[in-house]
Amino acid sequence: MPYCGNNNSFNKKKMKKKTLYVIAGASALGIGLYFFIRRPSYRFVDNVWCVDDACSNIDIPEYIEDALDGEGVGTSISGSEVDGRSLRLLLEKESNLKAGDEVFIEQDENAVHSSYNGRHEVTNIFANGLIVEIDTQRMGSSGYVGGTISKKSLFDTYF
Repeated sequence: MPYCGNNNSFNKKKMKKKTLYVIAGASALGIGLYFFIRRPSYRFVDNVWCVDDACSNIDIPEYIEDALDGEGVGTSISGSEVDGRSLRLLLEKESNLKAGDEVFIEQDENAVHSSYNGRHEVTNIFANGLIVEIDTQRMGSSGYVGGTISKKSLFDTYF
């Protein structure tokens, strides 16, 4: 007759392995859902005017630092230069935004031009992803006005 001793340790090992698989599966599902529903967002410090695609008229690191410290007054141009130009937002950090991305803009409370808020499309990217051109016209000069630009989540894209 074969040995039919206590199989308790075998069942415990089997149960531990199943528990590990359940925890790993739940964790993977949670991480997947996080990336599926999260909306990547980026802080912008101000809207800017560039004389060329390289934005050679702006010392970008200094401009960002001044805007974050509240020093200076931002960019200023005359009304005739504003007509027909697109809004360009200077981000605090490089982004992975690209032309064609649908974004949502929400300015800080000190906003002067509320028409910038809402859904827009990215039309161009400059300065290694630090300057994002939006499909709306720049309305004029003001002090520093920052805010958040959020990209659609994968959930928003597919549903």
